[in-house]
Amino acid sequence: MYFKCGDEVDARKVFDKMFVRNLYSWNNMLSGYAKMRNLKEARSLFDKMPERDVVSWNLRNSL
Repeated sequence: MYFKCGDEVDARKVFDKMFVRNLYSWNNMLSGYAKMRNLKEARSLFDKMPERDVVSWNLRNSL
């Protein structure tokens, strides 16, 4: 929701406060950074992901 409004700072704050992050939340953040053209943060987040799936790799390869 925050990324749709162009607010990546608040999106990251919500993500950082999450107690449990699943693959969907990681991929959602990765997608949001890619859409905002913040490739540095997208790459950094990808490198920190504890697990990756096909969606994660497709997002990474599109950067």
